[in-house]
Formats: sequence, structure tokens, C-alpha cells
Amino acid sequence: MRRSTWLNLCFFGSVVAVGIAMGFKIYNDPGGGPAGDSLVLISPIFFAMAAKKATRFPKMAIAMGTLGLLFAVGALVAVLGKAG
Repeated sequence: MRRSTWLNLCFFGSVVAVGIAMGFKIYNDPGGGPAGDSLVLISPIFFAMAAKKATRFPKMAIAMGTLGLLFAVGALVAVLGKAG
């Protein structure tokens, strides 16, 4: 798999996982709405965006993209675990 394909997959996977996590968070707490803790759910996207910009450092870009995806999936699991 090419590096750019992997980074795009990490970016879009992070966006989807964070979107679903935010949707569940807002659904489970409709009165509260998005608050300060929502920034914690959105932060993995910044890892993926930084990875797409770090093309001069390919190994670091792959590590940052993968880390962002793992954090996004972790946030999704935490939100789904709290919902249940």
C-alpha cells in the first residue's frame, strides 16, 4: 500500500470515527450539547491532518496518521462504552 493511500485512509477513518463518536455523545446528552469535552473527541483529527502535511518525513507521517486513527477509534470505543 502506498504511503499516501495509508495517510488518506487514516484521515478519513479518523473523521468517520470522530463523527460517529460526536453523534453518539450528542444523542446521549441532548441537553448538554457539545461542550469542552468535545474537543477531546475531535483532537485525533489534528494528528491525521498533521500527518498529511508531514510528507518530508515519511516514517513520522505514517506514525502520526496511525496514532490519530488509533486515538479516534479509542474515543469511539469510549463513547460507545459509556452509552451502554
